[in-house]
Amino acid sequence: RSLRKAFQLHMNATLLPGLLRGALGFAMVSVAAFAVWAFGGRWFHGRGGEPVMYASCTLVFVFGTGLLLHRLVQGENSYGRFNRMFFPAFVAYALVWSVAWFKLGFGTGEWIGSALGCAVFVGVLALFLGQWRGYVSAWLVLFLTHSAGYFIGGQLYYPTDHGMLPKLLWGMMYGLGFGVGIGFAFWKLQRSPSQLLTKGPTN
Repeated sequence: RSLRKAFQLHMNATLLPGLLRGALGFAMVSVAAFAVWAFGGRWFHGRGGEPVMYASCTLVFVFGTGLLLHRLVQGENSYGRFNRMFFPAFVAYALVWSVAWFKLGFGTGEWIGSALGCAVFVGVLALFLGQWRGYVSAWLVLFLTHSAGYFIGGQLYYPTDHGMLPKLLWGMMYGLGFGVGIGFAFWKLQRSPSQLLTKGPTN
C-alpha cells in the first residue's frame, strides 16, 4: 500500500510540470510550424498549394516536438520512445483533421476535426503505452484544450489583415492549448501502477 501511495504521489507531482512542459514546449514548436505558413504561404502557390503546406507544417511539428516534450514519457530512452508514439499519433491526427476541414470546411469541419483528431491522437498514445483506462478523460481534456487554443487563436487572426504576426499568434495559442492537453494525456495514460514505464511502448 505504501509503495502504491508513493507512486500516486509521484504521478500527481508530475502533473503540473507536465502541463507546463507541454504548453510551453508545444507552443514553441507550433509557432515554428505556423511560421511556415506565415513566411512561406505564397511560395506554396503552384507548388502543391495548401496540402503541401500543411504537410510541411506537420513535419515541423513531428520533428520539433520530440526535442522539447520527450520528458513527458517516464523512464529510460524517453526521446526514442516518445517519438515512436508521437509521430504516428500526430500524423494520424493531422490527416483526420485535414480530411474533416477539406470536406466540411469552416465551423463544422473544424469541430469534427478537433473531436475525431484528438480521439485518434489519444488512441495511438494509449495503444503504445498499453493503458486504456484513462482514455476518455485524456481525450476530453485534449479536445477541450485543443479546441480552445485553436478557436481563440482564430479569433486573434480573422479580424486582422491576416499578416504574419496574427498567424504567429494563432500558432502560439494553438500550441498552448494543444500542449496542455498533450501533457495531461501523457500523465493520465501513465498512472497505472502496473505500467512498466522503464520499458519500450511495445513491451
